[in-house]
Formats: sequence, structure tokens, C-alpha cells
Amino acid sequence: MKKSKPSTPPPTTAPLAAQDLWLAGLDAFSQATKAATEAASQAATQAAGRVATLAASAAAPPSLEGLFEARVAKAMTRLGTPTRAELDALTAQVAHLQASLKAALQTSKAAQGKPPAKAPKVPKTASAPAPTTTQAGEVGAKRSRARRT
Repeated sequence: MKKSKPSTPPPTTAPLAAQDLWLAGLDAFSQATKAATEAASQAATQAAGRVATLAASAAAPPSLEGLFEARVAKAMTRLGTPTRAELDALTAQVAHLQASLKAALQTSKAAQGKPPAKAPKVPKTASAPAPTTTQAGEVGAKRSRARRT
């Protein structure tokens, strides 16, 4: 007869396998939680940055007055109207020319030894109204008096 081996139960690996499986699941859950937390914090940071950007742009809306001024300036440019800066430059140039002319007149009069003359009279333009009959009569009377003397 054959000798029988003592009966030893076969090694049970089931509890170890279940424990390893449980630990592997906990590890995966831990890693997934950690990744989700990191993703959520990145999303919150990005959202906060976008909200700050939007809040800054919403805090300073374009004023209605500025829009109106820009459109009026654009229309005036199309019509060929000079801008405020151009008018200011021309005003400064005219003031400079007037000062130069006055200085030149004073130096020429001083060189001749005469006091500076008054500003010359501006001739009447063709758009002046025609003299009335009473004015025409007065003008004619003045001329005839001037001829007699």
C-alpha cells in the first residue's frame, strides 16, 4: 500500500487575493481623488482669473459721451472740417504772425523817427448795402462842398 500523505489543507490564497484587490482599489480611489482635487483647484483658479478679467472690463464700460464724440469727430472729418488741434495750431500761428507784424511796424517807424501809425482802415466789401436816397444826397452834398473849397 501506498503511504498517504498527511492531509494538509491547500494554501488559501483567496483572503490574500481579496486583501490585495481591496488595497489596489483603495490606492486607485486615492489617486483618482487626488487627481480630481488638483483638476478642481486648477479649474477654480482659471475661473477666478476669467471672472477678474470680466469684472475689470465690466467696471469701465465705454461712456456714451465718448462714443458720441468719436462719431461726431468722424463725421466732421468726412466733411473736411478742421479738428480742434488744427484750429488751435492756426490760432497760435496767427497770434505769432500778428506779434511779428507789430514788432516789424514798430521797428520801421522807430527807424524813421515817427510814432507808429494806427491800423489801416479795411476797405468796404461789395456785400455792403447800397446807400439810401438820403445817404446818397448827403454824400453828393459833401462832394459839392469839397469842390467849392
